[in-house]
Amino acid sequence: MIGRAALAACSFVAGEDWHVAVAVTASLALTALAAATGLPAWALPPVLVLAILYRSVRAGNRPAFSRAPLDDAPPHAGGS
Repeated sequence: MIGRAALAACSFVAGEDWHVAVAVTASLALTALAAATGLPAWALPPVLVLAILYRSVRAGNRPAFSRAPLDDAPPHAGGS
């Protein structure tokens, strides 16, 4: 029972992209570390969120399958 609850909680937190969950956790830790050392941490979250969003969108735009390189493509049936 506890295992199922832990799995459900992990699935809820991580969602479909665990990379984003890890990046958000790391950015929160980095911001807390910067604030604890006395550095101005207010600028970190917006920059880190933009970086995470950029990476997520780039990863989402990749094709689901890899295409064959042009050198390995079959010859064109149209001639020339």
